[in-house]
Amino acid sequence: MSLKVLIDTDAKNEIDDQYAIAYAVLSGAFDIRGFTATHFARSGSMEAS
Repeated sequence: MSLKVLIDTDAKNEIDDQYAIAYAVLSGAFDIRGFTATHFARSGSMEAS
């Protein structure tokens, strides 16, 4: 039985979100019910992470 999930991501920011999405889609461990995404950007956000 797969875990039902809704993936909420700021996929435009760092690469970790794209890796997590690919894993969730390809692993078969999750019943993905949907995705929400937002553009997360502010001055210096990459440097602070």
